[in-house]
Amino acid sequence: MRAPEIAPCDQLPMITAPSDIASTAETETRRLETAELSVGGMHCSACATRIERTLSGVPAVVSASVNLATNRAFVAYDPVEADLESLCSAVSGAGYSAVPVDDADPRGAGDRSDHWILRAGVSWPVAIVAFLISLLAAQSEVSAWSVLILAIVVEIVGGGPFIRNAVRLARHGATNMDTLITIGTLAALSVSAVEAIVDGGFTSISAAEESLLLGCTG
Repeated sequence: MRAPEIAPCDQLPMITAPSDIASTAETETRRLETAELSVGGMHCSACATRIERTLSGVPAVVSASVNLATNRAFVAYDPVEADLESLCSAVSGAGYSAVPVDDADPRGAGDRSDHWILRAGVSWPVAIVAFLISLLAAQSEVSAWSVLILAIVVEIVGGGPFIRNAVRLARHGATNMDTLITIGTLAALSVSAVEAIVDGGFTSISAAEESLLLGCTG
């Protein structure tokens, strides 16, 4: 009985691990870190989605999650390829601000510094006065300019943060709720300004409505 022939070693097939298994093993051996960032400038879910997409686009980031309610971003990343500064820079490049939670202001990521209570306390009374003048005062040049001036005050005091955020995002090619508020209120204010200047004494209710709307929003 003949013994089975064994092929030489150089003729044996080479067995290798699949590439996906190798990459999975490499990912598991990587030591990931989790960063918690305090994010500023978010006002809607679109902002949170944009920041989350921006962080996920960083090559070293494995996962990113943004919580709109707490203004927090949780990022899992490879510390060999990125650091906290690069993550914060990515958020800044999208038109927002971010700092590590350890370095953040205990009051928040800077959104609380807009003094909303003070702005509302000024905008509401001024807006109501402008609305009453447009409804009750006689059509005259004085009433027209009074409503326009009051509307400008409300636009600056109550709408300042909205306009600032809209301009900041526009520089980065993005929009959010602040953009809609800014366009709508400035459009109404512009119409009233044209009517007050050109028509001379014709008071449009649009300025008062714009003032009251922005006063309520502020």
